[in-house]
Amino acid sequence: AAFSTTSGSKLVRPPEERLVSIEDDMQAHVADALKLPFPDKDLMADQANDLWAAARECVFQGRKLAEWRDARALRVRRIAASLAPYGRWIASLAPPSVAYLIQGMNLAFLAAFVDAVEWPDHDLVRNFVQGFPLVGDIPDSGLFRPVHAPATVPTSTFTPAANRAWRKSVADQVAATAADSRNLPVVQELDRLSRKEVEDGLAFGPFSATEMHREFGENAWRAQVRFGTVQSDGAGGVKIRAIDNAKSALINAAASTKETIKCITVEFAAACAALVFMWCSILSISMLALGIGFDDMRSAYRRIPTCHPQLTVFAVWDVAQRKVVFYYLPGHQFGAVAAVLNFNRFPKVMVHMARLLFAVMVDQYFDDYMTVDTADGLDSAQDSLILCHDLVGPDLIEFKKHKAIADSNVGLGHEIDVSFVRAEHAVYVRCTPDRIEKVLHALAVARAANYMSPGDASTVRGKLGFLLSASSGKVGRAATQPLLQREYFDTNYSFGSAMCDMADFFEALLPRLPALRIPIERDDRPPVIVYTDAMYNPPSARRSAPFSQIGVVYFHPDSSDPRHGTLTLPPWVYAYLSRDDKTLIMQAEMIAALSALMSAPSVLAGRKVIMFIDNTGALSSLLHGYSSKPDAARLCNLFHLFAAAIGCSIYFEWVPSKANIADLPSRATMAAIRRYASYFPRSRTLPLVPPDASTWNAPLGGLFDMWLQLPV
Repeated sequence: AAFSTTSGSKLVRPPEERLVSIEDDMQAHVADALKLPFPDKDLMADQANDLWAAARECVFQGRKLAEWRDARALRVRRIAASLAPYGRWIASLAPPSVAYLIQGMNLAFLAAFVDAVEWPDHDLVRNFVQGFPLVGDIPDSGLFRPVHAPATVPTSTFTPAANRAWRKSVADQVAATAADSRNLPVVQELDRLSRKEVEDGLAFGPFSATEMHREFGENAWRAQVRFGTVQSDGAGGVKIRAIDNAKSALINAAASTKETIKCITVEFAAACAALVFMWCSILSISMLALGIGFDDMRSAYRRIPTCHPQLTVFAVWDVAQRKVVFYYLPGHQFGAVAAVLNFNRFPKVMVHMARLLFAVMVDQYFDDYMTVDTADGLDSAQDSLILCHDLVGPDLIEFKKHKAIADSNVGLGHEIDVSFVRAEHAVYVRCTPDRIEKVLHALAVARAANYMSPGDASTVRGKLGFLLSASSGKVGRAATQPLLQREYFDTNYSFGSAMCDMADFFEALLPRLPALRIPIERDDRPPVIVYTDAMYNPPSARRSAPFSQIGVVYFHPDSSDPRHGTLTLPPWVYAYLSRDDKTLIMQAEMIAALSALMSAPSVLAGRKVIMFIDNTGALSSLLHGYSSKPDAARLCNLFHLFAAAIGCSIYFEWVPSKANIADLPSRATMAAIRRYASYFPRSRTLPLVPPDASTWNAPLGGLFDMWLQLPV
């Protein structure tokens, strides 16, 4: 994935960790570079064996797929029915709050499946009976990526005295919020939502503090503030989502976790298509038509029981009685760290069940299921997924959110189109306009207020991550770096220059973002290899103006001869560069990289490119998508937008100066020219095009529109 493949690693890595380990030999470095594949991820590489097997069965069954699933469903139903009495007995072992939540579940059937397939999460059913923990040691399920995050406070922190003092502060905070008339709409909606959860059987309350003491013991419970976040309702309006502040109540700090989840992206649909294409190729048949559908779990977190209901207590303002009241959940709440791991263990096993028993190509993003199936399967894939849930427990699927299999559907914030898999062997993904509008609105509000909190930065960064998963080469992901900086490091929360540059970039990019085309055939074409370099001399006693030359060398796999270009930067360029810097070498190096794109759009369009740069400042700015220097920030935005416009994916790599072949054309001395000519006597000259005056001044959106029309 370009623009993000080197993120998280040092810019200057040890030689053995680089793509090319050569330190001081230009010819040898080029020779090794020309052998490189693009450092890209195979769509199918990380997919589990059960998905490979499901795709194989879908292809092998062909037109009999729906009938085959129906026959298996009859047998699986009989097995589940035979285990139902044992399921009722297992549920009877649960404590009251857990028993209330798991009533009607056939945990014996789930246990039989876990045992039969040797599922790593062998404690899943026991946790459903006893409840999943929210604090203390959260056991490793064996399902997710190992990451140890130890608790920072012990559970002994929750003493009766501490709980009593905390309850008073929570009650005071809720009352103060309700006293401000500006908060009335949210306060009313939180009151309504809390009562609705009781009506739906997902919460208990409202209670007074005295009643809570009788429920859990004198001050043996810990309250949380319930607040509301504004979200889209999917129909152009907004809704309030209730979040309980487990962080401030120290619930999260008292949880010690050992793993972290990894969510699917829109690429899952393409991965399924790629697997089907592979099996079709093995059978020597044409690619099958596909469809895509989506389903949701009902009430999600709330349906997963916890063994700590005394810690799921939340406080809200009772509008009718004009006082603070308390509720508690037998299940999990949004905002608890452990809830993420505990909840995802259930849809994870349901995905495995659907894949293994019914060959359903499905995966989950929290409570959302994405299902891909062949056209021969009709509705049977989603019917099989729903059946798996029905056999484990009643009403687990939210039918109001069911999106039947079709050749194009909206899910995970994108329109995913699989209608071209037969004709083009590709899946298309487009951002939905409402998602784009929400992100841009959030940035505009923060800019107008000259304020963005770490929490707001985290929210916007998460939304942008969704949007940019459907961008060509994942362009723009690196430009979210200022949000990451704000979320974890900044102490000044003003909407500074880095934020403004980022907002300008996304205002130009997002509304014009072309559909992402994901080929399901692996592109084994060698990448285009590009080396860039610049030299810079500041003004001196003999020269009143700066002097800078840039050099670029292209190695295109379709040509046996390289191309090279040399350009002396015209004097007017320096008017757009910082006058405070003693040296402008970093900016010159960035101009060299941008000129490499602008000078050869037809050479680079639609290609994967490995770009070697020897200046760490320029490399860092281009890789991370922003710079604290306004001129460098502008160059970053121009570079990424141009790359998006011509649809090239770029992998940045550092090269030592002594191994950088572009160092020779950037010098343009006779000695350098002769040396380059001796290496590549048949190299052709390509005139370099720097960003002209209009490029420096024009709005980014207008430039992007113009570049999208380039004849490439």
